[in-house]
Amino acid sequence: MTRKNLSFLVLILAIVILGILFSLATLSERRIERVKEKELKAFFPGLKEENLGYVKFEKDGKVTQLKKENDRWLVKLSEEKWFPANPVDTQEMLSYFIDLKPAEVIAKGEDKLEKFDLTEEKALKVYLATSPEDENPFRLNIGKTGPDFRSTYAVRAGDTTVFLLSENKNSTWQKEPKEWRDKYPFRERPELVSKITVTNQKETFTLEKSKEGIWEFTYPGDKTADSTVVSEFLSRLANLVAMSLVDEPNWEEKVEPPDFTYELKVLDRDVSLRVSSETEDSKRYVYNDELEQLYLLSASTWVGIPRNLDEFVLKEEKKPAKKESDEQGKTVEKDAKDKGAKEAKKGKGSGDEEGKKDESKVEERKEKGK
Repeated sequence: MTRKNLSFLVLILAIVILGILFSLATLSERRIERVKEKELKAFFPGLKEENLGYVKFEKDGKVTQLKKENDRWLVKLSEEKWFPANPVDTQEMLSYFIDLKPAEVIAKGEDKLEKFDLTEEKALKVYLATSPEDENPFRLNIGKTGPDFRSTYAVRAGDTTVFLLSENKNSTWQKEPKEWRDKYPFRERPELVSKITVTNQKETFTLEKSKEGIWEFTYPGDKTADSTVVSEFLSRLANLVAMSLVDEPNWEEKVEPPDFTYELKVLDRDVSLRVSSETEDSKRYVYNDELEQLYLLSASTWVGIPRNLDEFVLKEEKKPAKKESDEQGKTVEKDAKDKGAKEAKKGKGSGDEEGKKDESKVEERKEKGK
């Protein structure tokens, strides 16, 4: 075998070996990818938004609980009181945990949990369940912030594989319960309101919605309500946002006596809103009796929101009567014109007959003269 042939053989052998090594590396990489894909699957594959009805955050003895009731999320303020939670915050919470997936596997082993603040004593413990009574909630422990301050570490409760989450919302989940409260004094669906009673400094009046969806005055009963105005009023009322929630025991001092009051029937619930007079710094206090909560709003937000009887009265109610009168007047005028025309025509006809009679007499005289 010549030296040239030997070199060629060595080259071929090297190519074969490199091919084998490349194939092994590819297989190994694919195996790693399959393992990684399995490990980086969603934390809670069986969790659906429509089935989630209770969430609890717990850390260092502080607990925040939220539950869903009648399509509304409530936050627990005390043993006796649950308060409407801000829908924006609760939707952010749902969007985060539903289909939550880790970005990376960081470490494995129980001895690693302490390093990332993922032990039961240090971690922020998250419970996701169908209801407060659910004894088998989905659980996740969230630890310290990642190196880029935008990520955080997490581990499934009872597991030892440490993951990195790409989005860090620890500060949001650790808010005080009162910080979850909704700032809308009357966040209700306008179509569910069936009765409104308004009391201001000079009058009280009541409107009720008929089965056909038409708003009518029940007191006083001699007025016609403008249903469009009532609907717009409810929409404005439902979209009022407070500057802040006021936690003061002597709330009466802020709103009594009220400048005006709205009492509303929402399904089987009675909701009363007492609105204070405008303060020197252009604010108004609003007290929701059902929620037992005082709100502070800018006085400008109340501009254009009706509170007086004449603002709810249909402005066009006199026009139909005027139109009818006009029509009657036109009819009378037309009849008068027709009658005059007939009489004129009749008079003309009588004159012609008399003329014909006179002509006949003249002819008779002429014949006799002949």
